[in-house]
Amino acid sequence: EQTEVLRWLASTCGTPSEVLPELETKLSGFVSQETLRRFANVLQALDNEEILRIDFSVVDDIHYYNGFVFKGFVRGIPESILSGGQYDKLMKKMHRTSGAIGFAVYTDLLSRLDAPNTGFDVDTVLLYSPEVSPKGQAVVLSHNTRIK
Repeated sequence: EQTEVLRWLASTCGTPSEVLPELETKLSGFVSQETLRRFANVLQALDNEEILRIDFSVVDDIHYYNGFVFKGFVRGIPESILSGGQYDKLMKKMHRTSGAIGFAVYTDLLSRLDAPNTGFDVDTVLLYSPEVSPKGQAVVLSHNTRIK
């Protein structure tokens, strides 16, 4: 039963209105109602159904973060430009009783938005005939090929 819940969580992604109704049903007996309420309150405070997605496959350093984690993406950049989460354990190591949430914005990645689109940059291109198994038919075209 726990394995099925974990599988469901790892494959669940969608808007808050798509995911939240299922959470209470799927996590009943595994997560307290208080935890679910707090999670719903965070999502409600963000209040942007158009761009917000819940994705339980997003993970980060579990030795650093102890609660939720988040990533921020911008169209046109294939990696997160924002990363953060809850790290109360770090505060306890510093002999503090308060909780902590923080994030980093990787502004260097934003410079890619102004870069001209010159096509896909690949190291190797493999071609094979669809009628024949790729196992024996792969041919390397070239190294560092730029495809337009």
